[in-house]
Amino acid sequence: LLQERRDNYIAAIAGDELSNFGLAFLDLSSGRFGVLEIDTKESLISELERISPAELVVNEENSLPGLTDDRRGLTRIPPWHYDLETCQRLLLEQFGTHDLAGFGCENLTQAIRAAGALLHYVGETQRAALPHIRSLRTENRDDSVILDAASRRNLELEYNLRGGTDNTLVSVLDTTSTAMGGRLLRRWVNRPLRDHNTLRLRFDAVNALLDPDLNESIQCHLRQVGDIERIITRIALRYARPRDLAMLQ
Repeated sequence: LLQERRDNYIAAIAGDELSNFGLAFLDLSSGRFGVLEIDTKESLISELERISPAELVVNEENSLPGLTDDRRGLTRIPPWHYDLETCQRLLLEQFGTHDLAGFGCENLTQAIRAAGALLHYVGETQRAALPHIRSLRTENRDDSVILDAASRRNLELEYNLRGGTDNTLVSVLDTTSTAMGGRLLRRWVNRPLRDHNTLRLRFDAVNALLDPDLNESIQCHLRQVGDIERIITRIALRYARPRDLAMLQ
């Protein structure tokens, strides 16, 4: 039932009811795990609009007005799930590291709380080890063009104003060969970067792909990658069949 061309996130919020929030988000099928810290409730609303989580985990002691009112997929968990030391320990055990410096979030207290609480929640609900979750990506809002929730909707990036996907920016741009590529394109569209060096590298890569021979060769390899990705997703979600495992031999 998952939409394979779109990240399917579970997210968790840490922080008080007014400002200084931590936001963690995880795509369980791919293992993509990210965090960021946010200063205001308005910015948090904007980020939730971008990530569009299917499920949102919050501290049951925080009311978060305007964020949790009538929200579908809302789960409230006890405050002790956000204990900083416990959250740090869970993350270090998951990644097999001595600290979080390599992930860029060692000083982001609220982000660590959100990530640890989310990892604890997922571990409890899945009741299984999650070995494919191997790293954590820390995002910085200043690295991208900041769009508020209203602007994001009016620009019709992924969804039009009627809630459909026709005639949106993604519907025009998405000619990717794999679900992985489709997800990456949507991340880029929803989080346009401001760093010129990174943008220049992207433009150079796109220019190289205009070579017909190179493009055809890559298309062939990507079809194989797509098959492997589907098998890995089945394994991560624990509904792989023996034939799927045999294909990886």
